[in-house]
Amino acid sequence: MKKTAEIVLILLLLLCVSCERDSIKATSVVSESFVTMEGREAVSLWFTLEGYTDAQRLEIRSPSDSLTWSLAVSTAEYEGRVFTGSSDAVMPLGTSLPEGQWSYTLVFKDGRTLEGVFDIN
Repeated sequence: MKKTAEIVLILLLLLCVSCERDSIKATSVVSESFVTMEGREAVSLWFTLEGYTDAQRLEIRSPSDSLTWSLAVSTAEYEGRVFTGSSDAVMPLGTSLPEGQWSYTLVFKDGRTLEGVFDIN
């Protein structure tokens, strides 16, 4: 009976290890502030990801966390590279993008996330 319990325990450990998911890595993060045709300041945030294309949502937070966007992501191909991200974080008319360190969370369909920071100066 003890041997059976040991075998079951070993099998459970192997199952746990085999279910471990690969971590998501961004090979590049490109952020850019810009002014829209309507004169509103905005930020664009795009990633190249290592082997993952199922990103679903991008959350962007200002340095003081007073502004937060939750955006649908899209993909774009440029010079043979596939970028995932958004250019839809637009400030209210007449306000400026706060300078400093912003944070982001890229959320994937399976619930995994990629988090990081970027600067706007």
